[in-house]
Amino acid sequence: MKNRKTLKIEKIVFGGKGLSRVEGKVVFVDGVLPGEEVEVELIDGKHFYTGKLISILTPSKYRVKNDCQYTDCGGCDFRFCTYNFEIELKKQMLIDTLNRIGKTKVDENKIELIYKERNGYRIKTGYKVKGDRVGFYRKKSHKIVEIERCLQSPEIVNQTLKKTKNRFNGHFFIECHPFKEEVSVYKKGEFGEIFKLNFGNYILFHKTGNFIQANRFLLKDFVKKVLEYAGNGESLLELYAGSGLFTIPLSFNYEKVFAYETSKDAVKTMNKSIVENNIKNIKSFKTKSEDFETKNYNAVVVDPPREGLSKIVVEKVLKIKPEKIIYISCNASTFARDYFYLSKEYTLERITLIDNFPATAHFEIVALLRRI
Repeated sequence: MKNRKTLKIEKIVFGGKGLSRVEGKVVFVDGVLPGEEVEVELIDGKHFYTGKLISILTPSKYRVKNDCQYTDCGGCDFRFCTYNFEIELKKQMLIDTLNRIGKTKVDENKIELIYKERNGYRIKTGYKVKGDRVGFYRKKSHKIVEIERCLQSPEIVNQTLKKTKNRFNGHFFIECHPFKEEVSVYKKGEFGEIFKLNFGNYILFHKTGNFIQANRFLLKDFVKKVLEYAGNGESLLELYAGSGLFTIPLSFNYEKVFAYETSKDAVKTMNKSIVENNIKNIKSFKTKSEDFETKNYNAVVVDPPREGLSKIVVEKVLKIKPEKIIYISCNASTFARDYFYLSKEYTLERITLIDNFPATAHFEIVALLRRI
């Protein structure tokens, strides 16, 4: 007989899972909200149970009907609750993660929030292909859910999918211009066109296939927040600089900017933007962030991958003692870990949660760390 239990969900933890307990052992459940009473099938694990949701006995007042027809797709986590409540859940996830891993308590009223549209926000959409099936992976599986249109993608991307889905025999991407009705289609591992992004007082080139922040509605707000935290000064070090999304505007506020990036193509694109804007005070380096020159910088901006900062980067940043660190992160867990190590010399002065990935359990953080 299957091991079925009735549980009450305590909270949502990092990753979007609901947490409950059975006989002192933690249970993680997908597709639930805090306060809900649910029936689950318990699947035993070494350190915790996984609860396979059978039914919701007492639904949350924030629960709504899932507006996506592809409910078995693994792309979304929160389409069954209101968007305002999703933001609240993410804020609580951030607070919990900082407390548990970063050993720091943050007043929820001090967390700044940036969010806009829940649908149509994705700049880049990746599609999986297996035989004649095109779509996204099913949750926790490599089986493909065939997709005609995705609510997260702009309509121009969905229309382009109809025209191009039979052209590829492998994974491919459709990427839209953040500010225009333009798209670029390319295979996984390749690059597409170069988009020219007009930010008003400067131009930024972006080569599709290179990394760019995910949300077209929040791109300018994201840049504005980083500039606000960075302020101005004489010398700024930027690590994991990418194609220069932050580098170019930071150069208007600092006398010298030193930008480090490992991707040859990203650095080449950044340099194209530097020339286009006739900027003379940026020095770009095609090398690992760990290899940055240890000298005096007023501020350090870091935007590492999900793995966070390496031990070498943390040690070198602590050694050069900048006045402030602006830490951009897509992973609250690794940010909290890194802050724990940095907190012996830096305090968390401000933090912003940017909902770059609506309807999912993911979000971005911009944090201002000030030297004690």
